[in-house]
Amino acid sequence: MTNEDTEKVMLGVKDIMAMTGVGRDKAYGLLCSKQFPVKMIGKRRMVHKDIFNEWLKGKEFKVK
Repeated sequence: MTNEDTEKVMLGVKDIMAMTGVGRDKAYGLLCSKQFPVKMIGKRRMVHKDIFNEWLKGKEFKVK
C-alpha cells in the first residue's frame, strides 16, 4: 500500500488547521461559513480536499 492509497480525501477541522495555520475556532468557522460545500459525517463537518484547495485558490461556490 502506497502513501497515495492512504491519502485523505475528506478534511476535518484538524486538517484545515494544519493546512492553513489557523486555530480551531477559525477552522470550525470556515466549515460553518457556507463558502464551500460541507458534508456531515456523523457529527463531524468534512470538506472534500479538492473543493477546499479550489476555494483556497479563490474559486467561489454556491451553497444552499
